[in-house]
Amino acid sequence: MRCLAGMPVVVGLGCLLAGCSQALPSRAIGPVELGAADNGRTIQVAPETVVRITLDSNVTTGYSWKLSPLTIGAVEKTKQEYIAPQSQMVGAGGREVWTFTTRTAGRVPLRLEYIRPWEKDVAPARMFEITLDVR
Repeated sequence: MRCLAGMPVVVGLGCLLAGCSQALPSRAIGPVELGAADNGRTIQVAPETVVRITLDSNVTTGYSWKLSPLTIGAVEKTKQEYIAPQSQMVGAGGREVWTFTTRTAGRVPLRLEYIRPWEKDVAPARMFEITLDVR
């Protein structure tokens, strides 16, 4: 009976620890893949982490994603590419992939706007914003 008497304490402690670990934000170390579902999030990452953002894009409409200027040197844009659709249908959309590498500690807001570059004073058709918390 002594073993069973301590069981609720062990189970309770296990539940408490499990709850605490879920409440703490995780810090990504390896390549981080993000997409439209991550819009508005803050992502914790370590320095020297590769972060890839993949967003739907259709260059046949004239729209493409534009990065707002990075104001903090903690993150560097290392690559941007358009991936054409697999479909042969005229006007089918593809994807844009933006690759960044975190460098030093800091909170860096990243903002991408889906625009037609020649249209001035027009609100973006879509926006994607995240904050990278590099530590």
